[in-house]
Amino acid sequence: GRTCAAGTACTAGVCMGTPPANDTRTGATVINLATPSQTLTANTTAARNDTTACACTSGNDVFFRFTLTQPEVVYVDTFGATWDTSLFFQNALAQNGMALNSNVTATAPNVTCNDDNGAAGFCPGLGTGLQSQIAARLPAGQYYLVLSGCGSGTAEIHFQHLPGGNGATNTRLTPSATEQTVTGTTAGTGAVG
Repeated sequence: GRTCAAGTACTAGVCMGTPPANDTRTGATVINLATPSQTLTANTTAARNDTTACACTSGNDVFFRFTLTQPEVVYVDTFGATWDTSLFFQNALAQNGMALNSNVTATAPNVTCNDDNGAAGFCPGLGTGLQSQIAARLPAGQYYLVLSGCGSGTAEIHFQHLPGGNGATNTRLTPSATEQTVTGTTAGTGAVG
């Protein structure tokens, strides 16, 4: 029955400071895709919990938005964060677990959330502790990147993107201790300049 003062938000029964501008999807911070790699700063301390996706998304969350004009491989991580983070992608309709090319995703097919597991598909056995990591091939469209977790705090999100190539899919190379032979075609005009 207690009401928080103007300019504050109730988080887990505690009145917190002013929520960040990107506390909701409508206020999502736009990611400028002019550069292939950038570091985004985030602070979920005064944010609220607006959405859930995977194992550890009960904490506060903040939103980032980006629009792809072609299929691209998008990579994000929270390496360096000192609290239990989770990352996930949502499509423009706020649906989690969009149908993605599972050959490039770091998690199970059609799952775009990562909580503590690391990119197991890229580095088997490499855990990330409480940090999170996703790599996914996304078709053209608008997406939201959500930082959440069990708890809250500040984090640097490392964001990278690269055109996904000419083909309808990308072929994932399975890590192996033995030699592998890969075939394909390089005919036509490349998507990566």
